[in-house]
Amino acid sequence: MSDPFTMPTKTSGRVILIAKITAKPGKGDDVQAALAAIRKLADSADEPGTHTYRTIRQLDGDSDVFMVFEEYELPNGIRAHTSAAPFQALGASGNVADLDIKSVDPTFGLRVMANMPPPGTLRSSAATTKLSTRKYRKGRTAHFGG
Repeated sequence: MSDPFTMPTKTSGRVILIAKITAKPGKGDDVQAALAAIRKLADSADEPGTHTYRTIRQLDGDSDVFMVFEEYELPNGIRAHTSAAPFQALGASGNVADLDIKSVDPTFGLRVMANMPPPGTLRSSAATTKLSTRKYRKGRTAHFGG
């Protein structure tokens, strides 16, 4: 499978990716097994450029939807991950109906936390409203793998 997204423009440092994977109908268990194999390698010393690789599967509604939270060291972490045998096997399996990968600004959390009020105080702002909406979103998810 070739790179399923546009590589970041920066050439050093870290990059955070969030991937939404939709399995073909009836192939969710196969995709889950493939993601578990990918995670096992990503969590090993064989992928030193991978700092984080976490997977979840939606349990309610469309259980063929997975989210992957990834963090890589540039420039080689992503390339090593996507060229590894388990990742290539998932791509060759034909079990994935859709793959959407977004790059996230790694300083987002630091900027949001800098603007948060001290614990125990209330403040209404767009930033805290967005955080609350994300934190308490409906739908159950399950962690799987390694």
